[in-house]
Amino acid sequence: MTINMDANTFALYIHELRNQCMYAETALNLFNQSLEKQSKGGVFFAAQSFLTAAQQISRLLWPNRAKAKRRGEFLRQALGIPQEFPLSDDRLRNLWDLADEKTDDWINGSKNQVIAYDFLGPIGALGEKLPKDEHIYRLYDPETNRFYYRGDVFNLQQLAQQIAAVSGRVNGAHDQLFPKQPPAEAEATPDTAPEAISETIPEQVEA
Repeated sequence: MTINMDANTFALYIHELRNQCMYAETALNLFNQSLEKQSKGGVFFAAQSFLTAAQQISRLLWPNRAKAKRRGEFLRQALGIPQEFPLSDDRLRNLWDLADEKTDDWINGSKNQVIAYDFLGPIGALGEKLPKDEHIYRLYDPETNRFYYRGDVFNLQQLAQQIAAVSGRVNGAHDQLFPKQPPAEAEATPDTAPEAISETIPEQVEA
């Protein structure tokens, strides 16, 4: 079955995917800076922003609703991204849906349990009685690159690598759709030359 999309619509989706990849990169840079300074608020804010961008990418390429399936199939086919890909993870795609009710469920399900909430550091530092994953609300372990949120666990380094793979393909498509015009000789100075766009996201979350 042939899946069609007009050129303007395709260009808009590519532009938005490119934006979300850049937002993920920006969030990851802030995450690493905050981690270096041991700023817990900065780490968790940046991790949330990174996961939000990752979810947007996932939703655009692997939509939930039946009426959007063809859009996802077309974009994946055009970018050469397979159906089976780690970013298609249902946990990521649905992370922020009904967030308030998921918090209700976490609180109710964690009563009389050992819990962890807003902890930055190796999970082993919590002591002898460690909480089960499902009873951790928000925690980042720099030794494993794992971010725990409301019972779900995400390896941020692996997510960054997966987004980098998508970003490279999206930037390639974007460059074809919007080729850069060589600057005039008089304008080809460091102050006026077009700014290069980063094609990848850092592959490692630096502890």
